[in-house]
Amino acid sequence: TLGRLIFSKAEAVVGVSEAACKFARKMGARNPIKINNGVTVDFWNLFTNRRRGNEIALTYVGRLIYAKGIQDLFRAIAFLTKDVDCPQFLINVVGGGVYKEKLQELARDLKIEPRVKFLGELDNDQIKKVFMETDIFVNLSYSEGFPTSVLEAGAAGLPVIATDVGGTREIIISNNHGLLVKPRAVAELCLALKALVSNRHLGVTMGKKLQKHI
Repeated sequence: TLGRLIFSKAEAVVGVSEAACKFARKMGARNPIKINNGVTVDFWNLFTNRRRGNEIALTYVGRLIYAKGIQDLFRAIAFLTKDVDCPQFLINVVGGGVYKEKLQELARDLKIEPRVKFLGELDNDQIKKVFMETDIFVNLSYSEGFPTSVLEAGAAGLPVIATDVGGTREIIISNNHGLLVKPRAVAELCLALKALVSNRHLGVTMGKKLQKHI
């Protein structure tokens, strides 16, 4: 109720994506303006595909809270590692938050603890270094506005797997630009990971198309 009052009385409302503007209209905003999040050009044209042998590095950047869906990535990797033909996965978790201890406990319970690196909060230069060692960027949020981390990963030329929520579809506009999965759909996430792991060229092509779009 309070939210609807604020939206309806505001002289101007700005949404970071068309999805955010649609939500604002639903809440009573009049003619919301869309201004997308942006990324610095420092991320552009810095990276190429960096696959190294049989090791696949996955990276997440963001707050460590339940709603970001990192636990679904852990469960997917735990399932995939049961396959003897599966490559060695490493997970870089960049960020801090109240859910860190739960995630550490989950990694232990799933027996993937050696595969997970909790890197804490990093500045942009440090994140770029992590991206240089990344094969696939993953963002599995249950809700989003217009995820900056996906913009940065795409601008860096990384192939991206993300949940189809909020304005993410406005960044990953087709299957040629990245892979969208349903929130909490661990089986679907496993298939997306397998698709990129089994076809190196697919990830390279996706990264280039997403980079150009961004």
